[in-house]
Amino acid sequence: ELPSEFSVVARRSMFRLRRYFPDDVNSGAPVLLVPPLMMSADVYDVSPSTSAVRFLHESGLDPWVVDFGAPEREEGGLKRTVVDHVLAVNEAVDLVRAHTQRDVHLSGYSQGGMFAYQVAAYRRSSGIASLITFGSPVDSRATRVFGVVAEDVITEVAGLLADHVLVHVS
Repeated sequence: ELPSEFSVVARRSMFRLRRYFPDDVNSGAPVLLVPPLMMSADVYDVSPSTSAVRFLHESGLDPWVVDFGAPEREEGGLKRTVVDHVLAVNEAVDLVRAHTQRDVHLSGYSQGGMFAYQVAAYRRSSGIASLITFGSPVDSRATRVFGVVAEDVITEVAGLLADHVLVHVS
């Protein structure tokens, strides 16, 4: 099985910026995927049948991936800090925006999601169309909407679903 086609649009000391399906002139909204450091950037393109970048492309989106490389093999890779990675993702957002002339849907998995949260905060969401994370911790207990703690609402809704909706599903 072959990986999806991509080109490296930019090379920096901290990362390489991949654009998948670069020859598609009908690209939709750009989605920038950020992997965790413990995994290869290829996590988003494991095989044609389990490829996030292929799924996004077939759904009409324009997938991009930040590739930090393997820290143990990159020059200075083991000396990089969280700040270095956040600034790298921030620069990647700027590069994608410059290339596409569109705001970026920023998405990260696990630690990559933590970098995405921090970039969104650092930028005050400027240039970011949406923020999507998977397996990235967030403290919902501190979140209040209209004076209501989000965790209390989630717990209440889950209880209602369990007691009144899911009991009827067979």
